[in-house]
Amino acid sequence: MGKADVAVRQWLSDKGRFADLFNGVVFQGEEVVLAGALEEQKEEASLIVTDQNKNERTVQKYRDIVMRWNGKLNLAVLAIEAQDKIYPVITLVFYYDMKEWDAAIDLYDMMGIKAEVEKYPLLKQYISNYHINLIDAERIEKPEMFRTDLHEVLGMLRYRGDKSGLQTYVNDNESYFSNLDQDSYYAIGSFLKSKRLLKKIEADNQGRKEIRLNMCKALEELYEDGIEQGKRDTAINLKRMGLTLDQIAQAVEENVSVVRVWLEGSKLKK
Repeated sequence: MGKADVAVRQWLSDKGRFADLFNGVVFQGEEVVLAGALEEQKEEASLIVTDQNKNERTVQKYRDIVMRWNGKLNLAVLAIEAQDKIYPVITLVFYYDMKEWDAAIDLYDMMGIKAEVEKYPLLKQYISNYHINLIDAERIEKPEMFRTDLHEVLGMLRYRGDKSGLQTYVNDNESYFSNLDQDSYYAIGSFLKSKRLLKKIEADNQGRKEIRLNMCKALEELYEDGIEQGKRDTAINLKRMGLTLDQIAQAVEENVSVVRVWLEGSKLKK
């Protein structure tokens, strides 16, 4: 499991968010699943399997997030069940890539037998078709139906490819994004796929656990860093083209002393 998956999984493991996710997607925003009625299940299960040579071995199956609701029904996000007792399971596939989901959405597609089933309808009596309960996080139409910070965070995802739009959205929701818990901060950094942002989180955190973090400030600083890096690259290219120090400073709208430091740092001769 990659670092991004771990961060998102840890964030969604919060019972309040987990309940809100199911309420928003399955029950259209109605508070049916309550955080207090959820019981976290084991993340790991042992299973004995027999190979072709009749040899038995124990394997470990790892699940993502499984909660038992009211002691009767398992609610799972990307889970694999292997237990002595069988419970009904509702599984949600939480997909958070920027690219729109284009994989199979039901069992027939996954097995590649849709054409055969259409040709031989009798097969439907023996092979049930199970549909994937897909949550395409970036394309949720009504993030406002969520009552936890799923509302703000999933609403943010639609702006991932738009720096200006992202910064505007974060600033418009400053009361939330300026005071984040660590799990939310890491999850957002993973959603945005920003290595620089995650490194900045680690640098600012310095090993502390119970701290509040400001995403608004972090994005603003990264945006300013990007502008400065762009100016620096332009200055170096203009120097290679033979422009004078004064001409370069005027072109990038920066002080001569600052441009001189950039060029000296790039090991270009004046």
